[in-house]
Amino acid sequence: MRDSHLTGYEVNAAIARAPWKRFVALGDSITEGYGMDAVEGIESIPWAERVANALSVAHEDFTFSNLAYRSLVARQIRERQLERALAFHPDLVAIAAGPNDLLEADFNRDGIERELDALFAPIAATGAMIFTFTYMRITGSGLLPADGALWLADRMQILHDATHAVADRYGAMLIDLWNHPESTDPGFYSKDLRHSNARGQLYVAEMTLEHLARHVVELEPTTHPLDA
Repeated sequence: MRDSHLTGYEVNAAIARAPWKRFVALGDSITEGYGMDAVEGIESIPWAERVANALSVAHEDFTFSNLAYRSLVARQIRERQLERALAFHPDLVAIAAGPNDLLEADFNRDGIERELDALFAPIAATGAMIFTFTYMRITGSGLLPADGALWLADRMQILHDATHAVADRYGAMLIDLWNHPESTDPGFYSKDLRHSNARGQLYVAEMTLEHLARHVVELEPTTHPLDA
């Protein structure tokens, strides 16, 4: 698979062949869409809902549930959303957890990895496809004071290391926003400097759909030419 971006046509064509029928999203305010400032010319739609809308064209019986809710740490996401997610019997699951844990005084690599593992393991056991993220790099946007950006970047590295480890352990797709230069765009962030605005949410949706489209193509490499 080539490293360059797929065209919009290629993404749409692949997504129209996507196999998933039951998509559930777990997470906090980023996935809920809370704190999303409006941006002129862009609909204020959470990234997960945008992804679901795109996937729905592939199957008439496609179903989506967004369980995400603001301010939750990983443990609370597991306690409040995991059972409901499993009861939904999904075949595609988004897990975005950890940013609120960064604010905890006892935040550490082992602790966050244990919490993520406890969230991923029961879902992986069902055979559902899981995808997760590294987060957008607001620390490179110039919006934060230097000392705050450094503190946040150090903690984000810990979270991302743990996320990589758990994703690898359970075969989850990891969408690496942190290392995409576009994610430093100051125009992606709400005024509270904690959430994505409508443009940032659109960016996350587009990146997610491209990764899902690539996965669809990889499942059928000899059938469609997008892998050339």
